Amino acid sequence: MKRINLVLLALCLLMSVNLSAQKPFAGIIKTETRAEGTDDVNITANYPQELTMTVMGNMAMLKMDPMTIIQNGEKNQLTVLLDFTVYGMGMYHKSKTMSLSKTKEYKYVTDKTDTKTILGYNCYKITGTEINLEDDEETTTIYYVSDDFLPGFKHVGEPGLIGFPLLTITEVKNITSSYSIVQEVKEIKADKKIKDTTFMLPSTAKPFSEAPDELGEVIEQMDETFFEE
Repeated sequence: MKRINLVLLALCLLMSVNLSAQKPFAGIIKTETRAEGTDDVNITANYPQELTMTVMGNMAMLKMDPMTIIQNGEKNQLTVLLDFTVYGMGMYHKSKTMSLSKTKEYKYVTDKTDTKTILGYNCYKITGTEINLEDDEETTTIYYVSDDFLPGFKHVGEPGLIGFPLLTITEVKNITSSYSIVQEVKEIKADKKIKDTTFMLPSTAKPFSEAPDELGEVIEQMDETFFEE
């Protein structure tokens, strides 16, 4: 009888693991972005900024009207949706499977001895370096991620970075000064209402190529920002 109970216990444990694997975290993540290390009003006037992101597993969606950005980490795919229906001009989208950049190289160094507690999660430091292969210019970003929150999260556009950062610090250098842009997660709230369909495009959305001429400048800017090789 004892052996049977142990077998049943093992089966229950296996089932619970499988079920948890089938149900990735789904919820709302609220972040605050601020500038540190500068008194330049031309910079500080733009901050702080608060953003709300919808996440489920490796899917993430960020809405900043009229733009919505959707990333699929499993497919390494980025989608941009522009919604101008309030102006009577419809919705337009573009998706792309992102390939390795020919002009940039990314390196990451993990240091689990450098830790911070953020929203109750024990986070460790990852130092990321983006190297521009055309002029050797480097940009350093510090990430603090946790093995207890979306540990396998994959980032579109940042190859090699695994985990969802609860704190991101990016250095910005210009001719006269340098400062940091800090993005910190302020709230995490699970939401069972979030499904695969949450990240689907509206059926009325059309490709960028079908956008009216009035939106030509906006479409060109989106292409340069998100889809330029």
